[in-house]
Amino acid sequence: AGSGWLGNLSCVVDYLSAADCVWRPEPGSQDGNFTLEMVKKKVHRSCELRREVEIPAFSCRLVLPRMRSFQEYQLHLRRYRGRNVTSCSVDNYRPAHHIRPLAPGSLSAAYNKSSQLQWRTDPYNGMILNKQLLFELCYWPKDKLLEKKFKEVTTHHMTIEGFELQLNTVYVASVRCKPNKVDPYRGQWSTWSTECEWSTETDTGAGSPTRG
Repeated sequence: AGSGWLGNLSCVVDYLSAADCVWRPEPGSQDGNFTLEMVKKKVHRSCELRREVEIPAFSCRLVLPRMRSFQEYQLHLRRYRGRNVTSCSVDNYRPAHHIRPLAPGSLSAAYNKSSQLQWRTDPYNGMILNKQLLFELCYWPKDKLLEKKFKEVTTHHMTIEGFELQLNTVYVASVRCKPNKVDPYRGQWSTWSTECEWSTETDTGAGSPTRG
């Protein structure tokens, strides 16, 4: 966040090398061309902010080889109008506090009186971060989106007891993750994983991933 024409600027990182940034300017501050820079000593990366089509905002991706997530950077937002250049800055930006992990994968389910679901985390998140994630599983009867239920765990698997499910019903599930509020990592939920379908019929085998 910032003041003046800076408006609201947020950047979320994928832990290792990229920051996806969204800038929502104050009214009347959208004219001109804009760039965003992330700076620390010899590290200097920039990207051109491009106007979003569906929302009143600009966005770009900063690629930072060997990003040090625990260190602090400066963000510089620059506006170019003809020969006039103005800038606003955000100090003490720490990537470790703005992490959005990659979504879990390989979600599968099997039913035998209860439903056992399991998934994997993306190795790109890093070994340390993957041990400090909170997972949220969402599941619902197929074609009944209003009956969605949510459960949170810190493991890579979950059991849904039989009494929580309807018999002879096809279910759909998806899972997402975020840092588990354990220092030094903070952040937001990942996108949802690819969906998985399974049936609560006793003669049905393991569930399999479907297109999300």
